[in-house]
Amino acid sequence: MEWLVHQTFIERMTYERFSKIVTTFVAIRKVIADSKEEAVGKFMIATSNLTFQERIEPLNCFPFDELATII
Repeated sequence: MEWLVHQTFIERMTYERFSKIVTTFVAIRKVIADSKEEAVGKFMIATSNLTFQERIEPLNCFPFDELATII
């Protein structure tokens, strides 16, 4: 079964004067797995080599078949 897994990451946080600047990015992966738990595990392994300061919860995972198709 195919799953779509995505999570937001904080790449960097800096402070300038009275402002906090936060740089974020989203990692999206199409994962082939037998269960949701396996898909999440494979996603965690595949994103472990990314450079970031923090993962932002939640990590979202849903069947790829449920993705809406726009025609």
